[in-house]
Amino acid sequence: MSHKALVLPLAIRKQLQQQDNTPTKKGTSGGGLWTLRQRRKQRKQKKLIKKKNHPKDNSLTGKKKNKVSNDTFQRVTSQVPSRRPPKQREENAVQPQPPKTLALQRKIRALWNRLSEGNAETIAKSLETMLDALSDKAEKESFYSSLVHLLLESLNSHSSLVSSVHPYIASFAAVVAFFHFRGHLAFSVRLVYSLFQQILAAPTNPTVDETDNNNNSNSSVDMFSLLILAMELYKLRVIHCQVIYELIRYFAGNLSEMSAQCLLVIIRRCGAELRRDDPRALKDIIEYIREKAEYQRKNQHMSKVFSTRLDIMLELIYDWKDNKLVFKEDGSLSFAWLSNASNSDDALLFSLELLQDWPTFYSQVVSKRNNNNDEEEIKDTLKKTVVRDDPQERMTTKKDISSVDKVVGSLRLNTDTRRNIFRMMMTSEDVMDAEHRLVEYGGKRKSLIREIANMVILGCCHERPFNPFYVALTKRLCLYSTRYTIAFQFSLWQLWKRMETDGEEEEWSSGGKVRNLSNYVGELVLERVVPISCFRVLPNVAQLTPTLRMLLYFILEKAKSRPHDDWLRLLEENASNEKCRAFYFTLYFLLQEWKEEKEPHARVDGWLHFLQSCNLGT
Repeated sequence: MSHKALVLPLAIRKQLQQQDNTPTKKGTSGGGLWTLRQRRKQRKQKKLIKKKNHPKDNSLTGKKKNKVSNDTFQRVTSQVPSRRPPKQREENAVQPQPPKTLALQRKIRALWNRLSEGNAETIAKSLETMLDALSDKAEKESFYSSLVHLLLESLNSHSSLVSSVHPYIASFAAVVAFFHFRGHLAFSVRLVYSLFQQILAAPTNPTVDETDNNNNSNSSVDMFSLLILAMELYKLRVIHCQVIYELIRYFAGNLSEMSAQCLLVIIRRCGAELRRDDPRALKDIIEYIREKAEYQRKNQHMSKVFSTRLDIMLELIYDWKDNKLVFKEDGSLSFAWLSNASNSDDALLFSLELLQDWPTFYSQVVSKRNNNNDEEEIKDTLKKTVVRDDPQERMTTKKDISSVDKVVGSLRLNTDTRRNIFRMMMTSEDVMDAEHRLVEYGGKRKSLIREIANMVILGCCHERPFNPFYVALTKRLCLYSTRYTIAFQFSLWQLWKRMETDGEEEEWSSGGKVRNLSNYVGELVLERVVPISCFRVLPNVAQLTPTLRMLLYFILEKAKSRPHDDWLRLLEENASNEKCRAFYFTLYFLLQEWKEEKEPHARVDGWLHFLQSCNLGT
């Protein structure tokens, strides 16, 4: 049987011939393969030596590097930036956190996320164990700063869909009090400093355009959660009562709806404790708020700020002094494991003016901690308005009608449901608090949801100046459920139907209610909360009553004064909607009449040009 010889390629045959001519390693077989491996190792070693001795220039690589002339090399190297000194490089570079700090922050964040009423003591002791394991002073300072930063971050980033404030604020305050009474003043003082700085930095007198942004759940600072944390720290004797009195004076210095909401939070959370600690100072503070309110009412510019809701909140604050206000127990927890350690002498006493500088604040707060003379000095500076204690003034008549009942009587609310809804809106701390209370009260019943929509619109119309609180509340309710969107739409239709009758002309003839309603409806339509198709129930131009015509004029004026032409975008978006064609036809003739009565405007011409292109006649 014949076997054919195996023919190898030419390159392999040459390698085998070379291997036969070269000496092989003694005592080994397959010398050719061994030599190939040795050559590859030598090549790799030579390349490594070249890289160490002659580092590569990134701008010149490969064979082109040897062909570059000296002029070209100088031109290329001149484009390379000059070398910076080490100090400048350290200043400009972003210094990453060491792995040990990141691991510590992850542990602290995990403990804060698990915090609740039942495990507050366990988490506090776990954090103290982590602190005791640190020996270096710099590491302890980093631990304190991480604790403060992550605690405030968790308060500011809670979900407003669950509750208006963080549900476990009392537990956070208990952990802080645990560290404070155990002698870790570096943590408690640092937290109080950062807490009050964020409270004072938040705007207390927002404009109309900023109100919705301040009530937005995505804002970076949750004002009311931070404020309630300060109240809980006061109730646990971490903060002195004089600090809370000075905070009240700060909010009363420039009264607005936002500052009145903050005062209401303080009243409801710790009103009984403040009265028990220092009733004389409480009386002086309330008189100071009354004087400020009367002064702002006399001022023509500041009198526009006073809305019906602000007046009701101020009356609630005055009832605080007159002992008419019944303090509602908010279900605050009693932490038994803190009762033995708490001491009123350990409370932090300071002035808000010290919050400008951290070293000064820390040194003075710690030095004044147990000094009674300094305490008396701060009390004297806080009590700037001295009012004599009149025993007849303490005599209060329990039969007096409250301010809420007075407004309810003026609005002629004839059912308990409407009166309850109105009280919830007027006495709520903020927009989110009003939303949660109304949603809980209304549930899924269509009749209650319709009454909520009616009372929100009625409250907006009866305000003296336009109050954006009702717009923000409507946005949140419509975002919560489409049931509220439908309810608000039907309530507007019912109101416009009443405005068409002759008997309602006198009620709307003043123009203040019409302007408030136009601002309310314009904001909702331009923000896409309520569809523009809601105007389809309006009659044509010939049948429009003067009140409805005034309402549409005010809405167009608002759309014309906005920074962007949102009205034209809204018309373009709904051009193909058959429900809007009747309103587009009415709007076209209304704009023509409006153009003849007033000066020409580019936006009005643009609206007319678009409506002409819609072929409304077909």
